[in-house]
Amino acid sequence: MIGILIAIALVVAAYRTKPDANSFRTFLKNAIPKSSVPGPTWLKKLTNVMAGTATIPDFKIDDIILCSLATLEDGTAYLGIFGTWFFLSSGYQGPVGSPIEVEAEATRDKANRFKAERKLGDAANTFAEAARLFERIGTEFSDYDAALCYDEAYKAYNVLKDKPAASHSLASAARLFDAHLRTAHRAAKAYEILGAGAKAQKDFPRALDFYTKAKRGFERVGDARSIGPIGHLAEICAVLGLWSEARTHYETLAELCDEKEALRFSVAKYVYHACLCVVAEGDWVKAKLAVDEYEYKYASFSNTKEANCLKKLIGAYERFDDDKFTQAFEEMKRDFMLPPWAFEPLEHAKDVLEKGGVSFT
Repeated sequence: MIGILIAIALVVAAYRTKPDANSFRTFLKNAIPKSSVPGPTWLKKLTNVMAGTATIPDFKIDDIILCSLATLEDGTAYLGIFGTWFFLSSGYQGPVGSPIEVEAEATRDKANRFKAERKLGDAANTFAEAARLFERIGTEFSDYDAALCYDEAYKAYNVLKDKPAASHSLASAARLFDAHLRTAHRAAKAYEILGAGAKAQKDFPRALDFYTKAKRGFERVGDARSIGPIGHLAEICAVLGLWSEARTHYETLAELCDEKEALRFSVAKYVYHACLCVVAEGDWVKAKLAVDEYEYKYASFSNTKEANCLKKLIGAYERFDDDKFTQAFEEMKRDFMLPPWAFEPLEHAKDVLEKGGVSFT
């Protein structure tokens, strides 16, 4: 008799506490510990990779009187009873029914063993191989796995000082990270590293490409770290003599810094460099107008030593006064950390004045 009463009580409790679709959605979003998630890689990444920000996968709920059966889009099943969800079975078969994910996972495990044994050459090559396998699966989550493996390969190659292989692996990781908004910030950081490498090698076209992608990646997610790549873009454009583009980047830096009180001290420097870009173009009328415009727009630049020195330089050129021009030029070099790319155009202007000068128009 007692057994029957207990059974009835359990039936009633199961019926009243049967989980619904909302509880399963919450379970997927918050309640799966990353270290014990069974099933396919994409489900592991739901919590481990996306940190709770991923889109919840499609699922359906079947009502089975005393319990609920939740089935994910890949066939993985969970049983809901007594207000709790339990893993039941994995129905994941992989795309086109191939065992490629199993091979990719095994290859990654092998790479991790090599890494643990400090066999960095084997680890790097095996991580790269695993990455290529994950790429062949062709889902967003397998792309993320591939990107992580390429990143591990990059780190190993970097320690081995194999720069071409390291750069190729990091570029592959960045490409995959960049394909999805939720990992755009990781792509931006990777492109920033690649840009620094190309810049150090004076491969400026590639550096421009990488820093442009880094800037875009940070901007896509509203990350203020876009200031870093923009600064490099401005400098590289100036070095290449792309004065209009460099000026635009310096103007962007000034605007971004002016919006943040903690960075406002940098505004004068960036505006000063923007003015130097106009001077370097050789359009002195435009340069005079630019200084006036920036003084009106930025209180932190108005009447500064940099602004006054620029006005002395431009005024001397306007009056064909090579002595005053030289004095202003020397003052710039002495007091305002004149960037290296500005020396050549200013030396050219000085030579022009010494040879007789030209019209200011």
